[in-house]
Amino acid sequence: MGQPLPMTVSHDKSLQMICHALRNRQVIDFVHASVRTGYLEFFLTQGEHVNTMLDEAFDRLARSQSDAIDPKKLGEATSLFVLVQSGVSRVQDTDKAGSRFPASEATDSRNKRA
Repeated sequence: MGQPLPMTVSHDKSLQMICHALRNRQVIDFVHASVRTGYLEFFLTQGEHVNTMLDEAFDRLARSQSDAIDPKKLGEATSLFVLVQSGVSRVQDTDKAGSRFPASEATDSRNKRA
C-alpha cells in the first residue's frame, strides 16, 4: 500500500465529529439499528450471522472512543468493518437462494446503496 493521504483540516474535523458521536450511546444505537435493518433486508437467511458481526463492530467502535476522542483509535476500530464487509460478502455468496433478489440484482442493489 502507498503512503496515507495527508489529513486536511476538514477531514480532521469530520473525524473529530465522528469520534465525538461515538461517545453518545443514542447515536450509536440509532446508526447500529439503521445499518442492521439494511443488512437484514439484504441477507434474509443470515440474520444471526449479520447481527453478530454488526454487534461486534459497533461495540468495537464505541470502545475506541470510550476513554477520549481519538481519531487514531477510530481508524484502528474501523478495520473491523472491512472484515465485516468481507464476511457479509461471503455470506451473500452462500445466501443466494434465500435472497429476495437474484444474485446479480442483489449485487447491483448493494452497489447502488454504497
